[in-house]
Amino acid sequence: MKKLHEVLSALFHPSVVTFIVFSITVTFLHLEYYSLLIITIFYSIIPFLIVFFMVKAKKVTDIYVSRKEERFIPISLSIFSYIIGLILVKEDVLFKILLIYIINTIIILLITLKFKISVHVSTTVGGITLLVFILGIYYIPLYLFGVLISISRYKLKAHTFSQIISAWFLAPLSYIELYFMFHTLFYVRT
Repeated sequence: MKKLHEVLSALFHPSVVTFIVFSITVTFLHLEYYSLLIITIFYSIIPFLIVFFMVKAKKVTDIYVSRKEERFIPISLSIFSYIIGLILVKEDVLFKILLIYIINTIIILLITLKFKISVHVSTTVGGITLLVFILGIYYIPLYLFGVLISISRYKLKAHTFSQIISAWFLAPLSYIELYFMFHTLFYVRT
């Protein structure tokens, strides 16, 4: 069973979830694939490489940046990468979504200064919130993936229950941000 939880943690790595969520978003909204390339590079590949090279340099313990004390630099560098990606996108709708992503990452960074939060869970439920906003209420069952990764991270002892629950608070926050950014409950009518 532990192996299953390890596989789920790898599959739901924040860089992977970000790529999947934005691939669906760009495809569903019929945006330019140039934008998907930008997002893939600056929101998935570069952040992953930052952590990868920090592990190799022994600046962080593991690819999940499990220790709270080690998170500030990789998250800060990732935010810098996100800002570059934000500058390069052309579509207004994507600009707004990516801006929310940056805001939420800054919130995670600030929380991390005092309290370890599950980036796996916050990225997963935040991404699902975006998909529900864009695709409609029929996609609410996707939150089961959030439950699944929450259980896996807990069973692996990567996070406490409170660290996982705190990550779930980003889902309603993300929805509120999307609502204020787009002035609608759903981007497409359900």
